[in-house]
Amino acid sequence: MTAQGPQPPRDQSVANDHELRVMQAILHNCDAMGVAPEEAKRMAIKSVVNLRRAQEGA
Repeated sequence: MTAQGPQPPRDQSVANDHELRVMQAILHNCDAMGVAPEEAKRMAIKSVVNLRRAQEGA
């Protein structure tokens, strides 16, 4: 048995899942449109940061 860190609270786990879906969708769509991989990664990161800011402000 391996030691594991504490599990994130349920709300944080759901937020991480949503962020992961957003990032995957952006990367997938950018790849389909021929956007350079590094630019697609920057776009995905910016989107998640903006999502977090919007949620904090609400």
